[in-house]
Amino acid sequence: MAASIAPSFAAAIPAFSPGKFLGFLRKLGFAKLLPTATGAALVADCLKALPRSSNLPMITSSCPVVVSMVEKYHPQAIPYLQPVVSPMAAHARLIKKMYPAMEVVFIGPCIAKKAEGDEIEEIKAVVTFKELWDWWQEEGLNLADVAESDFDGPKPSISQLFPLEGGFLATAGLTTDMLAGDTIVVSGVEECLEFLSRIGNGGYPGVQVVEMMACRGGCINGPKVVGEDDLFSRRNRLLHYYLARKDGPGSEAGEGPAKTLLEIDLHRSYKNCQIQEIFPEESVLREILARTGKHQPADELNCGACGYNSCRDKALAVYQGRAELDMCIPFMRKKAESFSNLVLGALSSGVLVVNNKLRVLEANAAALAMFGSQIAGEDIENLFDKSHLIEVLNTKSAVKAVVPCPRFQILTRQTVFYLHDHDLIICIIDDITEEETRRKKAQQVKRTTIDRAQQVITKQMKVAQEIAGLLGETTAETKVLLQKLIDVMKEE
Repeated sequence: MAASIAPSFAAAIPAFSPGKFLGFLRKLGFAKLLPTATGAALVADCLKALPRSSNLPMITSSCPVVVSMVEKYHPQAIPYLQPVVSPMAAHARLIKKMYPAMEVVFIGPCIAKKAEGDEIEEIKAVVTFKELWDWWQEEGLNLADVAESDFDGPKPSISQLFPLEGGFLATAGLTTDMLAGDTIVVSGVEECLEFLSRIGNGGYPGVQVVEMMACRGGCINGPKVVGEDDLFSRRNRLLHYYLARKDGPGSEAGEGPAKTLLEIDLHRSYKNCQIQEIFPEESVLREILARTGKHQPADELNCGACGYNSCRDKALAVYQGRAELDMCIPFMRKKAESFSNLVLGALSSGVLVVNNKLRVLEANAAALAMFGSQIAGEDIENLFDKSHLIEVLNTKSAVKAVVPCPRFQILTRQTVFYLHDHDLIICIIDDITEEETRRKKAQQVKRTTIDRAQQVITKQMKVAQEIAGLLGETTAETKVLLQKLIDVMKEE
């Protein structure tokens, strides 16, 4: 296996230094580690060699999402697409020329590369940085056991910056000056769609090259990078990696010459895959809107949470089979809340939702009946002893306890557990005051019964003892008299 590693790797997983990242891949068993940035250099060389007209701006074809946008939704922009494969495809073809017996695995931050990889025969598999990180976790490897490593063969130079905004232009030797009028950098899905909708209508005169990426900020902001650090931190990590290596040995070799020496065909074409939209009658559209609670225009929030610009656009997409009803977030939330409220409202047990500060966030009707309607935001200590909640918070395990609530003159039985995903505590509370009263009364009846029975036993024993005493005296007297009678009879 040969790993074609996207240049964003230096910024993708903060836990790994670039050297440790490459060492980890070697530990997994990859025979060759090769930078996809080399493929980016080949693609940039092709761009420089393409003839350009002042009336025909060239859109870069490196991003598979952009290519899909053009082919499916803006086919009028197909003539503007650079007729060259992506850096991933170019690099895979280069690797297969260099190492024919090896399978190529592309590793990067992009989900769309998986679909693109299925169409490239030189690509065996596409693995994201997130999948690689999960692999690391599953193997349970220790970072200290991983040795620093480096790429095999020539190292990329300026093409290492390919995943940044303007990185393609820099690799191709074009200006990245934001004030220049002949080059444009467009990143972000909305921005790309807006640009494509205008370019076919004679917009942007004088523009020669358009570097276009679906991820805002470039590939370093791809959906499958690991970690929660911000875009600028990732950008700085990549720049630091590039600056530390740009003057090193072999840093300029192997980018441009490889294409000439190995004569790799990097040409590609595009096809019109435009989806033919079918528009329904207004009554049909209103019926779809009504199924998500939008019975009149005032109900249409147009919040964009579903990914469409308006509720009507989303309803149209549902009709055309491009969207689902449950993609409406406000509707589904309202539906879920309504369902959960019905369930909680029907429970006879009180339910409290408590945060990690042990303050009440929510309560159902049964809980409000126990503790009053003004308990939201109140410290749980004002309701009852909180020691068992602290235990749950510390151990993350469920606890059952009988807890008195003196302030409300009730006794409760509580089941308390922790919600890991939300860092919340749930208290299910039953008022057992009457039950406890009945239990105490039953115990009192039992004690009284036992006492009465003991009294009866004692009296019976006393009577038996008195009777036994009387019988004993009578028997003794009878014995004495009879003995005397016997003695008299013997004397006679």
